[in-house]
Amino acid sequence: MAHYDSSETLISVGRKIRILRERAGITQAELAKKLRTKKEVVSRIEKGRYNLLLSTLIEIAHIFGRQLQIRFIKRKGGA
Repeated sequence: MAHYDSSETLISVGRKIRILRERAGITQAELAKKLRTKKEVVSRIEKGRYNLLLSTLIEIAHIFGRQLQIRFIKRKGGA
């Protein structure tokens, strides 16, 4: 089984969360309060340095009035 580096995915998801937060005009501290966590955790999420639970992703989507959609797509050279 090939090794998969999840850091690319975490960075991509974090970037999307930061964009949603900025478009909503809220600070990291405000998002942290809605998630019942610390601003530092939101910062780590946005930098791709925090492995999110699926339930947290669903909650973030809900905060921004979005629905979470997960797709499994074939990678280049993948099975």
